[in-house]
Amino acid sequence: MKARLKNFIERLNFTPTERIVVLTLVGALILGLGIRLFRGVGEEAPRFDYATSDADFSARSANRTVPTTGIRPADSINPTGVARSPAVSGVPAKPLRVDLNHASKRELMALPGVGEVIAERILLYREEHGAFAAVADLLKVKGIGKKKLEHITPHCFVEN
Repeated sequence: MKARLKNFIERLNFTPTERIVVLTLVGALILGLGIRLFRGVGEEAPRFDYATSDADFSARSANRTVPTTGIRPADSINPTGVARSPAVSGVPAKPLRVDLNHASKRELMALPGVGEVIAERILLYREEHGAFAAVADLLKVKGIGKKKLEHITPHCFVEN
């Protein structure tokens, strides 16, 4: 058997270094198979349980929803306009109603469809043209059209 193996290796024309590399790889393969057999072939790695993270996600999502009615119950609002319900992980709850003439950039960004750029444009418009007379004046701000105004209107008001 040894002669056949030696004859086979010689026919492959491997250099001595290549022979060492091939024998090392074959040895590693055999060692790996032996370890796998020793540990057990049928064992499955423990799977991650997503139930906890799904419940956490649902709880966070529930605290960040904005009611579509636009009604501002007096007992659920503090002077900043933020709901009093506790926020999950320090994320503040979304404001139920925002005063366009006194709102900060962060409060404006809480409105549906209003991101950082639109909030900055609203603030810039307010600085250049003065206080808003009505919520419909938001149409004068670049980036706010009729559709976006329909989504924003239930969540904001104008107080002079």
